[in-house]
Amino acid sequence: MPGFPPVMPALPVCEACGGRGEVAPGTGCHVCLRTGVAAVNPDYAAQLAAFAAAAIPPDPPTPDLYPNAVSGPQYSNSGYPNGATDWMRPEIFGAAPLPIVDSTTGIQAALNATPPGGIFYLPRGVWTTTAPLIKPSGVEVWGAARSLGIPTGNFGIGGLPLIGSIIQPAAGFAGSSAWFMTDDGVHQAGGGGFRRISVDGSQLPGGNAVHGIQSVGAVAAVTLEDVLVWGTGGNGLDAQKGTGIANPDFWDVRHSKFSACGGQGIHTIGLADTTWTVVESTGNNGDNWNVSNGNNSRYLFCKGENSATGWDWNIFGLTGFTGYAEWLTLSAAGGALGAIQVSGPGTGIFYFADTHTLGGTVSLTGTNTVKSTPAWTTGSIVTS
Repeated sequence: MPGFPPVMPALPVCEACGGRGEVAPGTGCHVCLRTGVAAVNPDYAAQLAAFAAAAIPPDPPTPDLYPNAVSGPQYSNSGYPNGATDWMRPEIFGAAPLPIVDSTTGIQAALNATPPGGIFYLPRGVWTTTAPLIKPSGVEVWGAARSLGIPTGNFGIGGLPLIGSIIQPAAGFAGSSAWFMTDDGVHQAGGGGFRRISVDGSQLPGGNAVHGIQSVGAVAAVTLEDVLVWGTGGNGLDAQKGTGIANPDFWDVRHSKFSACGGQGIHTIGLADTTWTVVESTGNNGDNWNVSNGNNSRYLFCKGENSATGWDWNIFGLTGFTGYAEWLTLSAAGGALGAIQVSGPGTGIFYFADTHTLGGTVSLTGTNTVKSTPAWTTGSIVTS
């Protein structure tokens, strides 16, 4: 459709304050009526409103799915954004990928307006938030493009900017995580997931404990694909029962990366029946992978490297654990404490096939059983 999508209006520059929003530190600009990044120029707000209205996608054509039938299903955005639709965007609720706009409320409103089985689409850009975004059950959160490169590391030759659809918690962010999922205290939640979504924690203050994606309680059947979490102060991914009614279960995590986080890259407790495929957790301050129990889960072609203070893989079978988990072509290198540690008082079985530790220490302690094919032949094997 010509003219769609519309182009977001450029932020006008106030001659009095140069667009900074203040004429002196802590003093709002009386000309453009903007104070720092807390409020928006009224004229620009009107332009944003016009842009948001124009951002409503046109109705797609109605396909004739049942050519021999009298009538068939129709795709329509009638009533959009107030009616049910397969796609929802945040601009129509006042969100915008601009540093002066707090998009928390607008994004959350759009998420809440997306029906189960529908898609919340976050367009390309950096979206500033000040509180956790709560993903409703059954909602798919889609972004524009995968971001794999990061601004740090990358063999010490610089870095790449994050691209695509990026949630960026602000310096004044209040809450436990950029994205949050939980049960309702009675029923299992879950379904849907995240695809091509990134979290950028670079604006959070030092010492913060904000997780990238957090799941508490009985949250099941979640898909993470082409997800990146970079630079949050807490864990990149945190999934456990916590205060919920049961453990999380039955996830599908693939082609995702968790890096440069202040806590663990990936921290899960009791996340069972889950498949991890080509997932990388590297350069985090704590353990890159910190996995407890996880019965009947499989880790295929996953990597943990260069933990600053912990293990690349720290695997626990806790009290009462009698299940099993499998790793195929695991790699580990550069962890401050070593490559792999398996420990705990459980009686489960952990299988490893074609494991590459690249010379790092492997520590096998506790009462769980570890089986490796072929037997580890690199690194220092410590058992007790």
